[in-house]
Amino acid sequence: MDRETETAVYELLDKIGMTYSVLQHEEAHTMEICEGIEKELGAPICKNLFLCNRQQTDFYLLLMPGKKVFKTKYLSSQLGCARLSFAGEEFMLSPAYQTWQCVADGAYERHR
Repeated sequence: MDRETETAVYELLDKIGMTYSVLQHEEAHTMEICEGIEKELGAPICKNLFLCNRQQTDFYLLLMPGKKVFKTKYLSSQLGCARLSFAGEEFMLSPAYQTWQCVADGAYERHR
């Protein structure tokens, strides 16, 4: 995430009165890599799955416990869509997604 986006996220969290702490780490693309981060945090890691419908017009950020298995068919039926896929990297690199993910991570931590 670029510095401007990171600053905007912190400003938003401050504005809404959410307490948070920050741990900087390298990108972690697997839950196995996240285990080390989880130990350093002293808290469970959640999976952040960025999903979309087949047409790539509806997007969903799914937060779930790190050890829980994700089954697409159950979530697809709950959302009323025929099929969900993982959103492509081009969507995950957008500033909108990065801001959304950071705020969602903070909300997950606050409400778990």
